[in-house]
Amino acid sequence: MKILYVITKSNWGGAQRQVFDLATNLPKAQFEVAVALGGSGLLKEKLDVAGIRTISIETLGRDIKIFNDLISFFKIVKIIKKEKPDIVHAHSSKAGALSAFAVFVLRLILKLQAKSYKLKAIYTVHGWMFLEKRPWWWTTAMRFFSWLTILLNHKTITVSENDKNASADFLGVKNKIVTIPNGIGTINFLEKTEARKKILPKQEKLGELFWFGAIAELHKNKGLNFAIEAVDKNLPAILVIIGEGEERKNLEQLIIKRGLQEKVFLVGQIDNAASLLKAFDVFLLPSVKEGMPYSVLEAGAAGRPIIASAVGGLPEIVTDMESGILVQAGRPAEIKKAMEFLMNNPERRSAFGEALQNTVAAKFGLSKMLGQIETLYNSLGPNTCKEAETDVR
Repeated sequence: MKILYVITKSNWGGAQRQVFDLATNLPKAQFEVAVALGGSGLLKEKLDVAGIRTISIETLGRDIKIFNDLISFFKIVKIIKKEKPDIVHAHSSKAGALSAFAVFVLRLILKLQAKSYKLKAIYTVHGWMFLEKRPWWWTTAMRFFSWLTILLNHKTITVSENDKNASADFLGVKNKIVTIPNGIGTINFLEKTEARKKILPKQEKLGELFWFGAIAELHKNKGLNFAIEAVDKNLPAILVIIGEGEERKNLEQLIIKRGLQEKVFLVGQIDNAASLLKAFDVFLLPSVKEGMPYSVLEAGAAGRPIIASAVGGLPEIVTDMESGILVQAGRPAEIKKAMEFLMNNPERRSAFGEALQNTVAAKFGLSKMLGQIETLYNSLGPNTCKEAETDVR
């Protein structure tokens, strides 16, 4: 069965991580894969190294740009015609919408030509865009386009029950939506001292302090500004943020404004950052919008307690005051209180970390996720017709 993955951006985030895991772990005897993606970032680099064929769509990006989006649509149509996949599996909102419409148009053409090649479309939601805090008219428009995207796809995967429930009132699409949580494989973690040296190699004196840490794209949805605002100058602790993104300048300015240059460190993108998670005493993710973040699953696998916002799929991973602390999104005072509690209660820290580690091992394994997605692919049926070898014109 041939699978064409389409994803909007080629940076390295949760959606990109899942595309990489699927493309590199599906059984090669059963599946042939290719990945079409916007740009030529870290995801493309990793896929190239892994020997996965990639197709760059330079006009494809997250922001709405009508001209570029039209070009991207026609490029996706052209790629599908050339690749002739059995299934087009899109990730992220823009790719999901464009790919669904492209498959819809091509299926109409195939039907008119009486071809028996059965092209199918799947869309994985990594957090609905209409859940972002935006003006009402924008939210309304995004709800409509999200509903239309589900309608045009044969199946839509949500990575959390929260996202599935958020679309429960959409008309006519209930049976098209299935929840398949993210899953992670075995990670070779470095021990605390070695990991800290790799993160801040020129700051050895900071190695003895208490470390709060985050691995996240520097994007507004991650709420990292609230974490910075929660940092107390007087506590013997630092906040280390691994990741890169469009909010870097704003976060740097906030750090300077609050005089936290010796307390908060934006260390940029680090390859294989998950292996360094034991550097942190507590993992922090104060997002205002989430799907089901890999970073929290990885932190759990490392046995680290979590402070996270009670948004998206996070409450499906972290049980408040059992395996971490859930706070309301956008509340620095709550984050600060949680930070102080975990600093002052080492026994609770240890218990939280152990509980989360057990949860991740039991519920969020990579093999479980792969098995569920393989089952979904097979349920749609491979294209065995000779017509599959005929150009879609």
